[in-house]
Amino acid sequence: MAERFLGSSVYADVATPDPEALAELVHVCLNNGRVFLAEVEGVVVGMLAVALFPHPMTGVLMGEELAWWMEPEHRGGILGPRLFAEAERFCQLAGASLFKVVAPRGADQVSAFYARRGYLEVETAWCKALTAQES
Repeated sequence: MAERFLGSSVYADVATPDPEALAELVHVCLNNGRVFLAEVEGVVVGMLAVALFPHPMTGVLMGEELAWWMEPEHRGGILGPRLFAEAERFCQLAGASLFKVVAPRGADQVSAFYARRGYLEVETAWCKALTAQES
């Protein structure tokens, strides 16, 4: 699912999926967070990966959404919001006082969903693919 996300979003311009890195992402989430799955009739149709760690400037425990994907045919329903609510609940029960989430550029529906849940837009991220410099 993470590969489909990277390949179908604006991140495709700056990131290429690496199976070993994606396996490490799962390892990080399972050791320091959770990976939540949505299933329909035994088929996984969505996932949300969360990691917990101290905020680098305040030291407070925070949760961070590292990957959230719903198969296109399952977007707009109740499954995505349920995954999100479970991730929030997990962070709260773990003692986190902040949950950081992101939305890809142009994902107005996702941004509106966050705003309805009380999230504040606090920054905009910019990415540039870098190439090795010639010596």
